[in-house]
Amino acid sequence: MSTAFARCSLPRLTACLLGPLAAAALAADGDVPAGGSTVPAPERETQVAAQEPGGRLLESGAADANRPEFEAEAEFASKYYWRGLTINNDPVMFSSLSASWQGFTASVWDAYDFTNYNNRRDNIEEVDYSLSYSHELDLGFQPLTLDGGMVWYTYPNTGPQTGEFFASATFGELALSPGMTVFYDFVKADGFYLNPTLEHSFDLSENLKLTLKGGIGYGTSNYNAYNMGCRENAFTDVTGEMSLNYQPLEWLTLSPYVAAGDILDHRIRDGVEADGGSASGKVWGGLRATAGF
Repeated sequence: MSTAFARCSLPRLTACLLGPLAAAALAADGDVPAGGSTVPAPERETQVAAQEPGGRLLESGAADANRPEFEAEAEFASKYYWRGLTINNDPVMFSSLSASWQGFTASVWDAYDFTNYNNRRDNIEEVDYSLSYSHELDLGFQPLTLDGGMVWYTYPNTGPQTGEFFASATFGELALSPGMTVFYDFVKADGFYLNPTLEHSFDLSENLKLTLKGGIGYGTSNYNAYNMGCRENAFTDVTGEMSLNYQPLEWLTLSPYVAAGDILDHRIRDGVEADGGSASGKVWGGLRATAGF
């Protein structure tokens, strides 16, 4: 299971010939301000810029805002670790594709097993579908990003399907970008999982940055009973990740990373082990490739 949904965009064609002519006409009328403004293309954000990556001139910011965006990601990981649970202790491949428009995002994500750890060598272990909406709220002192939606978890070769509603709030421009996401499993667990997070990036060069992020998990008794084998309200897990994000092209980001996670509560640890799971701390690494147009 994963909420790490992915990103991406596809090509488009228009205004390449008419854009320069329109700009020249406006300049002649004195309606174009001196100097141009280009907005960089941060991940997961909609560009409303005078010029896109690749050089296509837009007739207006509104035209760009109305264009759907697509993102894709492929990730190799040395193991699949999720909310304190080791889903697969061997190498896996994650891939995802998403489309975003006017704040709405639809996404599909899957996990592919390379080994026979779960008796599913060379098979897709999990496919998740999500639909969400994002809105930035201006509070005056800082913008607050609000997200909400639903994830549907499917397992082609095993286990029952389940679904979660989620809602999150993030102060992305504050120090450490504090955020909180609340998940509610409305199918199998009938319980909540809370995930407060912190994240900070350091610019190392024009196209290279170091990102540190981490979070803890808290599950209600129903959630922990279904997922952890322990019917207690308790902090479940802690995770942290360090990644280098290299952007060789405007539309491509390569991110090698190392991560670690462990279970926090001894009752949760005992419940996971009683269910036959691995409750020891884990360290893993991987490489993500993200493309966006």
